[in-house]
Amino acid sequence: MNKGNTLALVAAAPLLYRLHGTTGSGWSIQYGFECGDGWFDLLMNLSVKIEADLQAMLAEGKRRQDLPCVHQVKEKFGTLRFHMSQFAQWREWIDEAQAESAKTCELCGAPGALSIRGGWYRTMCPRHLMLSGHVPGGMGDFYFLGSDECLTPRGTPREGMEYQGIIRLATGDLDVWNRPDKKMRGLVFADELPPPLWPALSREADEDGMIPAGKVTNYLYANRWLPNVRAVLGLPPVEPGDFVEEAEKLIRHQDMDLVGSVVLPGLRGAVPVFVPNDFKDMKIVPWEFMPEWLAAEFRGWHVGAQHRLGPYWFDFQAFVRRR
Repeated sequence: MNKGNTLALVAAAPLLYRLHGTTGSGWSIQYGFECGDGWFDLLMNLSVKIEADLQAMLAEGKRRQDLPCVHQVKEKFGTLRFHMSQFAQWREWIDEAQAESAKTCELCGAPGALSIRGGWYRTMCPRHLMLSGHVPGGMGDFYFLGSDECLTPRGTPREGMEYQGIIRLATGDLDVWNRPDKKMRGLVFADELPPPLWPALSREADEDGMIPAGKVTNYLYANRWLPNVRAVLGLPPVEPGDFVEEAEKLIRHQDMDLVGSVVLPGLRGAVPVFVPNDFKDMKIVPWEFMPEWLAAEFRGWHVGAQHRLGPYWFDFQAFVRRR
């Protein structure tokens, strides 16, 4: 939760949150609230009600240090957790707040739904669900199916390989194989990748053209807001304005700071622009975040550029304008 909302909650309930800011208390509330700003209103309503009871107890002569207080406020399994030293008399209010959090977007406070994605639980509104790639109540927009559910490969049979199942994508199924001689599980073949995934993933292939399936699924998880990946996954495109506003919440790139995005002609979408931490005057559009038609053009540019993620922003911008 941001600093302003944190301080507002502490100011509204100073007895309840008296451990906030203290050092060595042993409880995480000393550092703040471990959840998104979308739950600020429901936390404020709960806090004000409990604080009123605590103030009444103090007026009746109970010592301040003996009053119940909050030890931790966080998100867990997509809903609010509110832990106090003593809570029995407020259990109903706390349960109500937790139930409310399960239908309130943790990011913005709009009406939301609980989603499960790759073992991660989040409660988000339709807009943030769309941006993140989560699917309400489901396994997600891509997933692995074992060979007991998909009895035969959809692509080319592979000699000496054992068929394991598929990675299901909106653009078609991607077969997953095993090399029993090397005890390796979960391999896909680069020549079966959907075209939009080729620039980012083909270079991960070994000399036999095989890629660990985990690299494919990890890439889809990490980059599901990109126009090409969203198309592969069957998700609606991200509007450029939404991208600029939300990208920092949804992606972190190693040693890079996100500074904006480029709107691409003919696409309802955008690609990110980064600044390397060690080259503050150089704007970068990494290859792996480009649509396939752009990546194909730029892979041959600027060999030996100053940053391993090149190419230069100005060349990219000019090329997009020409197209």
